[in-house]
Amino acid sequence: MAHRNDYKAVSLRERFEAFILPVTESGCFLWIGCCDTDGYGVFKAHGFNWKAPRMAYLLAYGPFPLELHVLHKCDIPCCVNPKHLFLGTNTDNIQDRNKKGRAWYTPENKLKRIEAKIKLLEAQV
Repeated sequence: MAHRNDYKAVSLRERFEAFILPVTESGCFLWIGCCDTDGYGVFKAHGFNWKAPRMAYLLAYGPFPLELHVLHKCDIPCCVNPKHLFLGTNTDNIQDRNKKGRAWYTPENKLKRIEAKIKLLEAQV
């Protein structure tokens, strides 16, 4: 029986990189580990669940202020390619989301939700 000291110590970077699948066509590094409900990878390190893009940025570029967000140039939530990631404020994150049409509460999306509710109510009558 192997003793726990017989196992090779694996670095944080090696553990992280074991969950990456490079996609040549897009240049994305897809996270194939656990993901949250929004599609962002989750990586456990030092007893804390990290968003995988935050960990990827940290491993590539070093520490950054916790109040900053890690945004995607490629707009693929499970991408962890550091070249596709950049830092931004909460305002930057909101503006990026709106520019890419991912805000669920835009006037267009609100109108679609209202129309869907009307159709549902009509179907029930």
